[in-house]
Amino acid sequence: MSGSMLPNRDLLQSRGDTTESIREAFGAHLVVPDVIDRAPSLKLPLLYKSGAQIAPGSLQCAENVFMLPELDMSQLDPVKFYTLIMTDPDVPNRAMPVDREFLHWLIVNVHENDLERGIEIVPYSPPLPELGTGLHRYVFLVLEQSIPISFAASPSSPTPPKSMDYLNDGRVEEQVSSRSPLPQRANSKKLKQDERSQQIQKRDDSTKQSSNFVDQYSPKVYQLSPNEDIKFRLSPTPPSPYRRESIPTIERKKFSTKEFIKKHTIRSIVAGNFFQTEHDDFVRKILSPSKLEEENKGETKARGGATKKVIEMTEEIKNLKISKI
Repeated sequence: MSGSMLPNRDLLQSRGDTTESIREAFGAHLVVPDVIDRAPSLKLPLLYKSGAQIAPGSLQCAENVFMLPELDMSQLDPVKFYTLIMTDPDVPNRAMPVDREFLHWLIVNVHENDLERGIEIVPYSPPLPELGTGLHRYVFLVLEQSIPISFAASPSSPTPPKSMDYLNDGRVEEQVSSRSPLPQRANSKKLKQDERSQQIQKRDDSTKQSSNFVDQYSPKVYQLSPNEDIKFRLSPTPPSPYRRESIPTIERKKFSTKEFIKKHTIRSIVAGNFFQTEHDDFVRKILSPSKLEEENKGETKARGGATKKVIEMTEEIKNLKISKI
């Protein structure tokens, strides 16, 4: 979102947000070299609907950083193109990150200081650390692109239909004639009509296929409905308002920020920020709500049984006192 839409901007620009302090935080928490080789010079201001203000390396509750954050992009050059990355390098945990990294969010070709003008390749996935994996670092980076990034269709996708010129340059008629036996003169006119009908049918099929291909791979715009924002807790992945690439070719698991930077000739890492969070009751409720309900029922049942036992003991004591009298 654009910088003008971000409230409380002054609160996000604290006195400690100098280049030295940002680089020190990225180094102290080993974001450098675990994710990138060099720390950014600018802090990327983040603000969540919960009101959580993110300082580099701060500890956050998972519930406070669940929804899509607002990002202040006003400090960037509106003429240039940028990439936004949100990644977790601590998979499955920081001690043994054998599956490093997990990509939570990727938007490319951001321009005019507005995320909504970029293309969302990988939709936002909220931080939901697994039980027993300790603190996870969630790193946000803004990369300056040298050129706009384009993602080709995956190998499994259908190939585009051949050009119309291929149907009209005479080669199809030659191929059909070469494969067909020479007809008798009496049927030559009918044969030409049949060949012409086949060409027209192929042309129609090709046009239809071309239309389907364009529709299938055209970028789509996803809009939020009023109810989606209210019911965000019912789904592990909140809805995203950003324009989404129709064929994501980047996997979330074992993503590498360093490899992405090399592959797409990124000029520099302009801004960044990160926070830490861990598994808690909110995450447990999101990941396994049925299990949590069973545990609550078991606790309620156990509590009810204990209460019943206390009442019975109280009644026995009363009866004992009455019998003595």
